[in-house]
Amino acid sequence: MRVGVTPVVCIDFGNSYTKVGVRWDPELPSDLVKDDALQYDDELYVCIPTAAAVVRRESGDRWFLGTDLVGVREGIPGLQVFRNWKPAFFGGSEEPEVDEVAERYFRWLRTLVDPALREFGPSFSERYVTRITLPAFGPQARSEQRLLGILERAGWRAAAAAPCVSEPVANALGIFTQGRNAVWLPDNAARPRAHTGKMLAGTPLLEVARRRYDNKYSQKMYWTLIVDLGGYTLDFAMLGFDVTSMDMPHGTHNGQRRFETQSRPLGVAALDRHVADALPETARERFVALIDASDQRGLEELHRRVYQRGRDYRLRRGGGVIGGDAVRSCIERFADEAASLTEAFIEQGQYERIDDLVLTGGGMNIPAVRDAIRLSLADISRFKHAWVAATADEVLASHYKRLEPRYVRGATALGGSTVYFDFKGGRDRDR
Repeated sequence: MRVGVTPVVCIDFGNSYTKVGVRWDPELPSDLVKDDALQYDDELYVCIPTAAAVVRRESGDRWFLGTDLVGVREGIPGLQVFRNWKPAFFGGSEEPEVDEVAERYFRWLRTLVDPALREFGPSFSERYVTRITLPAFGPQARSEQRLLGILERAGWRAAAAAPCVSEPVANALGIFTQGRNAVWLPDNAARPRAHTGKMLAGTPLLEVARRRYDNKYSQKMYWTLIVDLGGYTLDFAMLGFDVTSMDMPHGTHNGQRRFETQSRPLGVAALDRHVADALPETARERFVALIDASDQRGLEELHRRVYQRGRDYRLRRGGGVIGGDAVRSCIERFADEAASLTEAFIEQGQYERIDDLVLTGGGMNIPAVRDAIRLSLADISRFKHAWVAATADEVLASHYKRLEPRYVRGATALGGSTVYFDFKGGRDRDR
């Protein structure tokens, strides 16, 4: 790390999992913070549960944060588990308990992150500044200030430039730059800038764009749609690349914005609620207990078996079965809703073609969802393969190409920590 360089950490504040990206030098790649205790993501070790629990007793409350919940026994008197608390910051909730949960969680997160950061240098954990990612719901100054205040009280120091960045923008940057960083000083410029051309050069997705341009089409603009489905939001980013320069998109082309983003409040947590409503009473109670359990590994296994593989999940001790036609109908309706929102985003932007499609986020491991989105775009699609999130053991159809798991899970954290945001001079707004 060079003298005078300020390291940057990006907190991808996810509803189910938080990921942390780190960039310790403007000319070195961003990386993801890993910990062997993070056994939720097929051996990536980067997904940190966005969860908290407290045991309330007269003698005093005892809190459990993130990975600490694994050893908490169910049914302890006074146990209260907090999941899906991220939406409270964007739905107008002013519950003080949510702020307490968040402050305790982010303070605990520092205890996980700081030891990993010391590996980059003894002074790293003392010098870095922080960004946090937020959905692109539109102007949300109140939510930003609320979260930045919580982070400050929890011991994080906000970055001067773009302390809050939009999730779809950061995700798109992570997908396309793969965490690369580069800066340059233009002639007669007073300060350096991000060299996005170098950050993008040679990355797999843009090499596909260049080859298609060289071999098949005479078009100048190459349109890529990224759809990211997480626990709480469905994020969209449309990027129009000028294949003659391959720089980061900006401005418009034929009236179409070359970098357009949007977030919609639809995520896997919503599918869980739909499934719960469709189950018989006994199975519903057990399913809700799984959602609210202190250790979420059982819910992750249920998601993999039922949502991703289309199999039944048998609950123990006569609890019934999660599966069958009713659950399959819930998954299909959820997939159709995701596809309809995708179509609405394309229509609003008046985009007439899509040259490449990237389906990312943990929710895109659900085959019904990615199939519904791909088919909904068939009339304007010009891609042979869509890039998708997929488990390692899944055999993909010929129209899909597997996206590296590191970018399925970590693209937003990687993108948010890049030098792209260092020179924006303020918060990143919806583009």
